[in-house]
Amino acid sequence: MRIFELKTPVKFNHPEIKDARHGVTGFINSERDSSGKYRVSFDNLDYICHENFLTEDFSTNNVINSESKTEITVLSDVTKLVIAIGAEIKIDVPAAINYIDECVKSSGDDDIEKSLKKWFRDFAEYRLKLTRPINESLKKLIADEKLIEAHLNKVFADNAAKRAEVERLRREEKRAKVSEQIEEMKLTSNLPQEYLAKIIVKDEYLQVSYTGKKLNDDIQSQFDLQTQLKKASDDAKALEAANIRNRELLLEKLNLEYGYDIKYSQVPHTQYSDEQVIELYKRKKQLETEAQEKTAEATDNYSKSTEGTQAISSTSQSEKPQQVPNIQPTEKQNEKSQISEKCVDVSVSESDSEAITFSISGDKLSRIRYIMKMVAEKYNLNIQELTF
Repeated sequence: MRIFELKTPVKFNHPEIKDARHGVTGFINSERDSSGKYRVSFDNLDYICHENFLTEDFSTNNVINSESKTEITVLSDVTKLVIAIGAEIKIDVPAAINYIDECVKSSGDDDIEKSLKKWFRDFAEYRLKLTRPINESLKKLIADEKLIEAHLNKVFADNAAKRAEVERLRREEKRAKVSEQIEEMKLTSNLPQEYLAKIIVKDEYLQVSYTGKKLNDDIQSQFDLQTQLKKASDDAKALEAANIRNRELLLEKLNLEYGYDIKYSQVPHTQYSDEQVIELYKRKKQLETEAQEKTAEATDNYSKSTEGTQAISSTSQSEKPQQVPNIQPTEKQNEKSQISEKCVDVSVSESDSEAITFSISGDKLSRIRYIMKMVAEKYNLNIQELTF
């Protein structure tokens, strides 16, 4: 570090730059900035020079003639950037009022208004003549200020774009490193691919401060979470398989006990509890028993009816005919009588628990078939006609 005081004579020595500073003694014109640079005046022109290329010139007298030195505007001093030269315009209000009052006193007639109006027009025109250039200069001044502001905004925008690009490259570089670390951890993991695919590079991993143990612990927490999820899934599958097997064992027991062949798909455990399944078996058995009892009752009643018909027929043949009132039966009664008389030689055999086979002989077979069909539909029976 080289420290030069203000007004110190120096030489500029640079191995590659040979400009107006070369071989000329300059003078330090500012304090050293943080980067080691000074503002140095060479032949009334200011340059920014680094301390590494400046050497003190001891051959020059330290007493400097101030008349031979022209002051250079310091660019960072805004008070010297905006310069006002004779821009002040004043109006002598008291003098103008005194003039008006004197004109009124000396005139004493109405024509004074005409002359004072003319005087005021002349006054206003002269004021505009003086202020118009200043107004134009002010507009130019504002326009120049906007140019400076626009240049600053461009510099700021360029710097922002550069910083954004640097940050993007940094984030991409860190993303690649973290991704590589995660892939290495996946190689040593026993998790299936469907779980490993859910382990990702989070946005917070790309932060500058997100490093070391904090980053490693967070990545490991993702693996731990997926391990827990897989275990929960395996446990759920095992429980489901156990529930299905238990239901199948229950069905095997009940099928053997009741003589049915009910499958798991008919009563899955997700829709029926064990108690409901047992109740279904009992209810099914009860309904079958009731149907068999009703079938047996109907068959018994039918047999008794045919036996009564045969007995009546035998008695009527052995007895002498008697005179009876000539009463004509109704059509329905006549039909029942004819069917009863013709339904003879009936035998019943039970082939199984769900079907009754009848052998019927006699006339009016079509009517008998209709009656048996009605009986079968009412009591859920199967009718089989045998041909002899």
